[in-house]
Amino acid sequence: MSVMRCISFLLFLLPCILHAQLNGPVLKLEGTWRFKESPGFEKWKRSGNEMIGEAYRVNKMGDTSLVEEMRISSVNNRLIYQSTTFNRTLDSVVRVEHNFIGKRRKMTFTNIELDLPYAIVYRIGFFNNRKLKIQIYFNQGEKGKMMVLSKQN
Repeated sequence: MSVMRCISFLLFLLPCILHAQLNGPVLKLEGTWRFKESPGFEKWKRSGNEMIGEAYRVNKMGDTSLVEEMRISSVNNRLIYQSTTFNRTLDSVVRVEHNFIGKRRKMTFTNIELDLPYAIVYRIGFFNNRKLKIQIYFNQGEKGKMMVLSKQN
């Protein structure tokens, strides 16, 4: 009888485990990351079973403005990356949403819509986990734009 109870418990718990697990590289994003070559930063925090991020730009006067909201979650053993960008025009803000699907452990995300950018790759340094490289690919097969960030806290 106890074997059946254990099997029942595991079958009940398994879907929760598959849906909720974020892996090591994603968890290392937590904190504030400053862009090396441009004024701005990204802030990441864990919220339940997701990583929530915000990207800010800093103008010459020192004012910050939110330019992107990001979210990484794990569904069916796949990483999902969602971003909302805020493009400012002369008198309004245009909100653009993007949905990406990733690999199991790598933070390599491919856009699932017919929209730009094509892919985004996050890499945390192997020997230096206070260095983050983000590469954005606008077309398949191109080199992509590289941004380097350093962890502040």
